[in-house]
Amino acid sequence: MAANSLSGDLKHMSHLQKTLMPFVLICLLVHLCGVSDALLRSSCAMTDCDLFLIGFSFGSLVCTVFSPWHGSWVTLIVWCVSLFPSGLWNSLPPEYFMACAMALGIIGYFQLNQGLALAAVVSGMSWFLPLIGHEEKDIDAGSCSQRFFLILVMCLVPALIGGLMQQTQRQMELRDMVRRQEEKLQIAHTLHDYVTNDVVDAILLLGQVQDADSVKLDEAKGCLRKASLRSHALIEQLEDVHHANDEDSGITDVSRGQVDGDEVLRALCEIARTHQSRLELLGFDGAVLLPELIYGDDCMERETILLGLVRELFADVAKHADARYGYVLTVEASLNEYLIRLRDVAAADASIESGGTGLSRYEAQLKRQGGYLRTQCEDVESGLHWWSLEARVPRNVGNRARVHW
Repeated sequence: MAANSLSGDLKHMSHLQKTLMPFVLICLLVHLCGVSDALLRSSCAMTDCDLFLIGFSFGSLVCTVFSPWHGSWVTLIVWCVSLFPSGLWNSLPPEYFMACAMALGIIGYFQLNQGLALAAVVSGMSWFLPLIGHEEKDIDAGSCSQRFFLILVMCLVPALIGGLMQQTQRQMELRDMVRRQEEKLQIAHTLHDYVTNDVVDAILLLGQVQDADSVKLDEAKGCLRKASLRSHALIEQLEDVHHANDEDSGITDVSRGQVDGDEVLRALCEIARTHQSRLELLGFDGAVLLPELIYGDDCMERETILLGLVRELFADVAKHADARYGYVLTVEASLNEYLIRLRDVAAADASIESGGTGLSRYEAQLKRQGGYLRTQCEDVESGLHWWSLEARVPRNVGNRARVHW
């Protein structure tokens, strides 16, 4: 935790150096002009201490360019030292207060609490110390009070602006991090829903080919199995990174856009036609029952989960089901939810490497959305292993749509 905080502070410091470089250079020029003017208008020769303080103040601004945090502290210390009634007040011109405001803004950027505390201290010293040595009758209470509040505002505003800049930048970085993790997760989903499932389909189709050269077929299937395993390893790596950052950031994403129910139904029908034809090539004779109508709109996130889960179920049938007994896949749509059910018979030699990545991912997603995914395996006396699945994808719309049987 400490290492991450230090790394973040260093990154912010580097960013701040690039952002404030032009402003710091302007402050240097203003301060140089102010010091030159003070030297030219000085009625008496300056002491060595005065010259040392002027040079040190200029050096503090130069230090701010290379190390904003330390340079800001030195700048404030030099200003506060110059306020003491020892003849140094005339050494630093009023233009140097601009550098103090910049320093308070930088400290407020890194630590807002410290910036506000220092602003109160600097404003108090800037108001009180110059009054030491003056007769009470020479001090106008009204103008003195106004001067204090003016100095306080001039100190607090830069610190608050620095804190606001830091909060804004952190929010932007968090949004960028969430966007990058969403892109990685989308890559993982695409790899699993399309690439790895297609590879497994290719393995199964090769197993159906009758060819004398079985050695080459075995080599081809071995290469495809390795590709499938590597794809699953990459998917798990991408998803682990996403979930770890999602827990750390504490940010929940909101759905972007709506999808019409007719479009969802068309996509479901297209997926069913494509994958049912693939399963027929593998010798499966199954039934797919889809809604006749889907009322209302769905957010894109729910639509993605629904379509991806249906694709995953078709792929799982190809991986583990016994083609002799077929399968039944149904999708029901209501205004409150989608219900997806699958039932088939597990093959005795179902050993194609799937890794469980797909269903476990959808189970976790549905749980976060308020839905569920449940599987059950039943052994009957005939030795068959009936496998069934039921999943609920919540919607925000009521009345069950008609199902075409």
